[in-house]
Amino acid sequence: MEAELRDDLRLRLDKAMTDIASMAHERNQAVMVKLQLETELRLSNEHLASARSERDDARTALMRVQQEVENLMATNQRLVEEAAVAEAEARGAPAGTKPTARQVPGEQPWKR
Repeated sequence: MEAELRDDLRLRLDKAMTDIASMAHERNQAVMVKLQLETELRLSNEHLASARSERDDARTALMRVQQEVENLMATNQRLVEEAAVAEAEARGAPAGTKPTARQVPGEQPWKR
């Protein structure tokens, strides 16, 4: 009877040791998965930060381009106006007389 009890206890102990080893293996696998997920999260956060930085740089560049376009449009308008005044003066208009918006090129309203 004592031998049977010892065999039973030995079997129980072996099963408990096997269960403990299995649980330790599962825990190690869970730790590895956790580390992989943390690495993926870190890389994703770095990628997101990089994308945000690129977006901000692009936004800044766009604002610079828009400002330059506005400056060029203003310069173009000024040059068109100066050319119209020069043309009017060349056709005999008093100096500094600006042509009206409705004036047809070549028309000389000051000679009417």
